Amino acid sequence: MTSKTARCWVLRSTSATPADQMPTEYGPTHRHHTGQDTACAALRGLIDEDPVYFSTFEVIALDHVCVFVTCDECGTAIGREDEGVTFHYPDPGEAKQWATGWGWKTNGHRWVCGYCQEEHPMPESGPVSRKENHR
Repeated sequence: MTSKTARCWVLRSTSATPADQMPTEYGPTHRHHTGQDTACAALRGLIDEDPVYFSTFEVIALDHVCVFVTCDECGTAIGREDEGVTFHYPDPGEAKQWATGWGWKTNGHRWVCGYCQEEHPMPESGPVSRKENHR
């Protein structure tokens, strides 16, 4: 599987806020940042928007390295491209399960997204040629 790993930083509340009162799973507090500096900048922006709520948040490094999957054909990652979000997974097995669930295909060597499958069907085995990015 084409997967990449990253040490991720996230925003977490230091208060005892119940989970059902937290922002949605795609909200700003569930986004992974691949640098402490970008996580701190995101937190500063949130504090500017709502100083009362977000003043209880801190930036922490996750205790594991995250895995994310990219298409070998175009470089697109599994996620919400329109929101600039790449989905991160705790291990390669879970990343593979989600990639398959999202309709990505593999020939045992490389992975391709749905768009690339339509444009350039993947051979049963062997490498897939790289094409110009469709984003």
